[in-house]
Order: sequence, then C-alpha cells, then structure tokens
Amino acid sequence: MTTPSATTTAPKKTALYDRHVASGAKIIDFGGWAMPVQYSGILDEHKAVRTAAGMFDVSHMGEVLFKGPRAREAIQKLVTNDVYKLQDGQAMYTVACRPHGGIVDDLIVYRQAEDDFLIVVNAGNIAKDVAWFHEQADPICEVIDASDSLSLLAVQGPRAPPHPAPGAPDGARGGSKVSALTGRSSPGGSLSNAPAVADQA
Repeated sequence: MTTPSATTTAPKKTALYDRHVASGAKIIDFGGWAMPVQYSGILDEHKAVRTAAGMFDVSHMGEVLFKGPRAREAIQKLVTNDVYKLQDGQAMYTVACRPHGGIVDDLIVYRQAEDDFLIVVNAGNIAKDVAWFHEQADPICEVIDASDSLSLLAVQGPRAPPHPAPGAPDGARGGSKVSALTGRSSPGGSLSNAPAVADQA
C-alpha cells in the first residue's frame, strides 16, 4: 500500500500575478494556477460585467499556434465549424473531434492572418490537445505550443471597448461583446507585441 506524497506543487503564476496581488485580488488555486477569483466582491464584479465591462486574466488557458499556407486546411480537418468563414481578426467557438466523432476538446479558433491561427484550449487539456494537433496537422503546417510564452486577457460586457485601454498591448482592440488579446509574457506582469486579437464571429 502506498501513501500519498505529503509534498504539493506550488500553483503556477501568470505574468500578471504580481499585479493581481498588488490590486488586492483574492487568489485561489484554480487547476494548479494561482488565479484571482475576485477583487471588490463577486456581486459587484458580476454587475459590472453585465452592465459595463470586465477584464479577465485567462493566461492559464493553452495557446497553440498554427502557421503556414495550409494552416487553415489543417484546422478545418480538426474542428466541427467552418474555419473558412473567419476573416482576419475574427474568432469562433467550436470543438475538435476525433474521426469517429468523439470530442477532443472545446476551443476557440482565432484567425490572425490567412496563414496564422491561434487556438485556445482548456488548461487541463493542453498536453493532450497539443499531441493530437501534432499528430493530425504536422504533415501540412507548423504547430507550436505557445502556452508558456503567451498571456491571454478576455474583455467581456456590453461596453467592452472598441479600442484598447491605456496600457494594453499595441494592436489590441475590443469587440461588441467579447474580445481577447494575447501578448508575450514577461516577469513582473507585462505584455508586449500582442499577436492575436479577435472579435467574436
């Protein structure tokens, strides 16, 4: 009979962790990540997002890049929605399936350019999803697991800004209801060179 180890692994921290703490966030362990669950209070924050806008650090999610002239073709074979409908700067929620129809994961596909896509996957499925993507897409495009080098912010609410707030990475813009931006992560909570921004399609 084995005894469970008494040691625990410290939760991972996003690039914005120090800023969350400095802003008074209540930090919890969320699937192995030290994530802010609230600042002023859940009811206040819920109301703010429903009536105005809120920004969420979702950097614990997985970010996988598909690059090359056949990237769109590769993704089209992986997901159930029509990726060919996406224009630059648009995104769609969809699922990746196995050939027999079983679901690999639900995810969001962002089109950054005709030959450059970002897929956001669930934090708990990064390794599994990336392995599946490599198995299916490596022959026709480049698949890059950028989860450890990108941060992801989501802006939600009826007043999500159509333009970036002060301090947002260059090139960031919002959508009417949901928008997202990514940027290179660096210690101390900064984001730069945002490569992916998308309005919900």
